[in-house]
Amino acid sequence: MHLRSSLALAAAAVLSSAPEARAEPGEWYGYQVLTTDLLGWSLVLAGVGLDVGPVAGVGAGFVLLGGPLVHIGHGNYEKAGYSAAWRYGGILAGALVGTLLAGSTSGSDNTLGMIALGGLGGFAGYIVGAITDIAFIAREPGDTAESAPRMFTIGGRF
Repeated sequence: MHLRSSLALAAAAVLSSAPEARAEPGEWYGYQVLTTDLLGWSLVLAGVGLDVGPVAGVGAGFVLLGGPLVHIGHGNYEKAGYSAAWRYGGILAGALVGTLLAGSTSGSDNTLGMIALGGLGGFAGYIVGAITDIAFIAREPGDTAESAPRMFTIGGRF
């Protein structure tokens, strides 16, 4: 029970990133998405290494849901959808490509190779999706050009 409450507190601390003041348009918050990914992978590795399945399961939840939940926490529901699409689509596309590559290398039954390359391809697809999410999607909406100072203005009164 103590482990669950500790994990719940950690999850609440990471995901409760409500800014005190309204964020500026275009402001980057990818560090929060990266934090959920790093926390998730740490829990997955610790759970697998210590043979504690629930810890690995909580970590997998952070890995799969952390990015979209951070976007939701910022009120960016559309970006949460983009995050999920890049992450889950990357996993599926990578796994499919890896499986197809393994299946085309041998005419015989190559089930183990298909599983291995499918898993490796899925992980590579996850990495591409996570990097895209962290680097490009995790920005506050709005036109950054509007907040830029004007360099030259023409005006007059009639």
